[in-house]
Amino acid sequence: GTEIFAEESEAEFFVVILHGRGTFTSADFHNGTKPLHTAITGEFAGVDNFFAYNSGDQFPKHDKTFTASDMVNILMICPYDSMPKMCNHSEVLGLKMLRLTAEAGSMSIFAPSGIPVPITFATEEEEEKSRTKMRSALATLTNKGIVDGLTMNEIILLAENAKMVPIHRGLHVFHRGHQAIATFVLLSGSLEVKGFDGKIRTTIRTPGDIVGESLFPHMAHKNDTFCTTPGMLMGLPLTTIMEIAKLNQSLGYKLTRNLMREAFKKMKMVFQPNGTYCDPEHMNTTKMEDELNSLRVLASTGLQDVIAAGQQALNPGQSSNMIGETVKGYTQQSALDQVKEVQTELVGALHDARAQLQDIKTRSVPRQMLDIKTKEFDKMYDEHLELQREVKRTKRGEDL
Repeated sequence: GTEIFAEESEAEFFVVILHGRGTFTSADFHNGTKPLHTAITGEFAGVDNFFAYNSGDQFPKHDKTFTASDMVNILMICPYDSMPKMCNHSEVLGLKMLRLTAEAGSMSIFAPSGIPVPITFATEEEEEKSRTKMRSALATLTNKGIVDGLTMNEIILLAENAKMVPIHRGLHVFHRGHQAIATFVLLSGSLEVKGFDGKIRTTIRTPGDIVGESLFPHMAHKNDTFCTTPGMLMGLPLTTIMEIAKLNQSLGYKLTRNLMREAFKKMKMVFQPNGTYCDPEHMNTTKMEDELNSLRVLASTGLQDVIAAGQQALNPGQSSNMIGETVKGYTQQSALDQVKEVQTELVGALHDARAQLQDIKTRSVPRQMLDIKTKEFDKMYDEHLELQREVKRTKRGEDL
């Protein structure tokens, strides 16, 4: 008989029933209180976990009461702010918990339920005019973020069911303290996120980035988001995600998987002293240009420096200002090991780049863009071969 969650309660956590059961009820003005669902052992419970019982409302309301039955109940309570700790402690555990909450129907990891965001979706007429642009924008997000692994037909289905959210310069898109029960994806334009102190937390410019409360799940309701460049957001209310899953189970699975993965990345973001956030493990990894630039830096500096260190180790009597302090303590064997290690890393990175380019060829990418990427890769591969020849030229008999 214990009333665990009352109407209008603000649940900043989700709950799993470890033993026992309970009943969700809803107060109906005309028909009085009525039972909605009986949750049993192993199920999720809590205000945020049963948005499906909102009769198709775009935003869930706190009109549910969860009451324990006459059985012994044991609940596991997981505050939202514990999720980043789980992810940091164990990536496997963090990903599993995110997946479980999604499968239970709770997208509250991205944005807890509550006050809807003060923005308006585009009208049907406006949406119809922008459908082509939306499909094109999604198609250019090849193998990245929310559309990772989606076929062109699935992208079209996603565009047909998602909501259009036009944004203009200066628009206060998300207010501090408000809770967005929808996932929003930046398709064009740029956004600026500011904290309670007015300092800029981050600037969002990359198409495909998830924005809104989901950007900072560990700092929910503490940021304001403004539009700095006109553009468009794709809105995915929870009910829309459910409908998409009904229409295409495979798409629903991929979409949920991608959303979970992107949320997991955001949870690992690190706050910097200068007032910005960065993700040390995933920063810029989605851009082919950055991948190629990283390879170029590795090829032109990293391997050459190690080769120079190896030469210095082989000729300890010689000094070189170019390598300076970096060669101190090098032995012949350690220098050679460094060469082999960087060579292996470079070859692996080049193979990854080739695989990515091959994957791009199978998708809808303008031929001109593909030709540019192919030329860049060919140039990189030529540099790699030249460096291999340089390594051979530095050999000294059997020692190398």
